[in-house]
Amino acid sequence: MERKLITNSLSQKLTAGIALGLGGIMFTPAAKAVIIAPGQSLVPAGTGGFSGTLVDSATTPFIGKDILNNVAFTGILQSQVFQEAGGTLDFVYQFSDDNNPNNDAIERFAVDDFSNLVTDADYIPGSGTAIPELVTRQNATTGDVIGFQFAGVAPGTSTDILTIRTDATAFQTGSASFQDGGNVSIPAPVPAVPEPATIGLLALSLSGLGLRRNRA
Repeated sequence: MERKLITNSLSQKLTAGIALGLGGIMFTPAAKAVIIAPGQSLVPAGTGGFSGTLVDSATTPFIGKDILNNVAFTGILQSQVFQEAGGTLDFVYQFSDDNNPNNDAIERFAVDDFSNLVTDADYIPGSGTAIPELVTRQNATTGDVIGFQFAGVAPGTSTDILTIRTDATAFQTGSASFQDGGNVSIPAPVPAVPEPATIGLLALSLSGLGLRRNRA
């Protein structure tokens, strides 16, 4: 099935995979994973994809300002979350730099929190006009921030669809940031990472379950 993402800010359909707003539709998975470890940087392969049921969608405008509080750029972020058949979540983002000749080109987009998750970060070629040149995962211990670096998303253009496939099973509102001559952070859907205490209790419960089974 062809998938499409509708970018309202550009008033056109960008072929790449999905149709926005169609909850319950199933999509085909990516052909190849590009796993990025905490602290790692890599050149994305352009084999991104996602699958499952649309469970969240948002359109959020943003305004980036410089240190003098002057507007450096404006744009719109499209965000989606898909739940795969096994319960894991795929996070999908695409943003545009508004068609204003005074806007700076946007060079970096980052989103968090992806701490302690298995993460596949990539993009879908041909779904926009700006290709990410590098994907980074900051914090060598937890890998909480996923960043996409561009040569520059020029005014009047949009990025290719950015995909982050994870082993997370829940999501919450976190933050996405844009940087160049200015910077700004806005709300965006991100994984809900279990608290350390919760992880410890789960491990303890599983351990106890194993002991009971052995005794049985």
